[in-house]
Amino acid sequence: MTNDDATGRYTSFSEVTVLDAGDGITLQPVSGDSLMLSQVTMPANVAAAVHTHSEEKIGLVVSGSCEFILGGVTRTLGPGDIYHVPAGVPHGPRTLDEECVLVDVFSPPRPDLLSRMD
Repeated sequence: MTNDDATGRYTSFSEVTVLDAGDGITLQPVSGDSLMLSQVTMPANVAAAVHTHSEEKIGLVVSGSCEFILGGVTRTLGPGDIYHVPAGVPHGPRTLDEECVLVDVFSPPRPDLLSRMD
């Protein structure tokens, strides 16, 4: 990935490191100084653990569908649906009978993912 933060940069998910999140779930994070974008690919019939983090997150379902738990409320989401997760709110997706691709944006960038990036 070309990285010149003074002038900006271009990349493609085909060039971004794939991180293993377990159970076949992969993450592909890209970060700037103040925000991070991550493509999340989840196979059918898996659940990410309900979790919290100190970063705010906004996400988009790109393809497939999932049940998304947010603050104790579960909703089925499909392509084009958006979720907002304030810092510290418990959340997590669970796929149904098909793969689901999500794009998450974090502010500030997540240190745990930054430490795993190339």
